[in-house]
Amino acid sequence: MNILVYSVLDDELEYFKLMEEKYSIKFTLNKFHLNFQNADESKGYDSIIFNARDAITDKVLDKLKDNGVKYMSTRSVGFDNVDIDYASKIGIKIANVPAYSPNSVSEFTILSLLSLIRHYNNLIINAYNRNFIRTGLVAKEIRNLNIGVIGSGRIGSLTIKHLKGFFPKNIFVYSRTQKDEIKKYAEYVSLDELYKNSDVIIYHVPSNKETENMICEESIKKNEKRCLYY
Repeated sequence: MNILVYSVLDDELEYFKLMEEKYSIKFTLNKFHLNFQNADESKGYDSIIFNARDAITDKVLDKLKDNGVKYMSTRSVGFDNVDIDYASKIGIKIANVPAYSPNSVSEFTILSLLSLIRHYNNLIINAYNRNFIRTGLVAKEIRNLNIGVIGSGRIGSLTIKHLKGFFPKNIFVYSRTQKDEIKKYAEYVSLDELYKNSDVIIYHVPSNKETENMICEESIKKNEKRCLYY
């Protein structure tokens, strides 16, 4: 089986080589993005792999279909760059990555939070410039903060557990479904209560039409503390 791959990064090369050896398949690797201009590269392939940086429009899908492509897989969880409905209509099957490591994402969330409340990026920039004045760089401590977490799925639940080890004042959680396990670590509240009482707000929700405007003027105004970190 020959598979055409778009948008290949240098750090992915070794993994494609390992998969070739393990599954006895051949990858044709391209570093350029999939678009309408280069979609004809797919002639002779019934399967292609792409990633979240490629814009898979209806016109691209039509050309891929004409070239004989039947199967497409994205190297990402998200697939909002693909016109899924149109792909289904013309008979191209689309697959995505089921999930990344929940621990990896959760740990990066904690890293980002610590960087924000400790002004880490500014500290690094100042250090490179040999500026050791601390004006405006006094840090906050998690133990003195009320933290709000929106979403308690796999990743959100891990973040809540990780945060508990820093002993914050409170962890408030908003989620459509509640887990008894999470109630050991945090308090489920309404979305308005979370906005009102949180010093920090962490979002662990998918990016879609329902959530794209969650962070807006209206939601920010609901926060009475006026010291939000997102």
